[in-house]
Amino acid sequence: MEETYGTTDVVVDNFSLTNTTLSNNEFEIEDLAIYPNPSVDSWLVSTKTDAIQSIEVFNLLGTKVMQLNPDARTVNIDATNLVPGMYITKISTAYGTVSRKLIKR
Repeated sequence: MEETYGTTDVVVDNFSLTNTTLSNNEFEIEDLAIYPNPSVDSWLVSTKTDAIQSIEVFNLLGTKVMQLNPDARTVNIDATNLVPGMYITKISTAYGTVSRKLIKR
């Protein structure tokens, strides 16, 4: 579409704007709790309604250091073999996946 106003030409291309946000495909698991965090030897992960299908734990270099497949609403992550530091966990249910930070002292 090209329109002229006085001696200035204005060209408008066909484009559309959609109501989107910058994000990933993560969602919030209802009443997800991870405690204690920070922890010395373990974390307890629990949800109110969704069974946790898998838990992956990664160090900050992106190396997977643990994988659990509990299919339960409450899961204990044993951290006794992990060195102190920060970790990222991916928690998956049938409805999607969320990531959370874990700290081992």
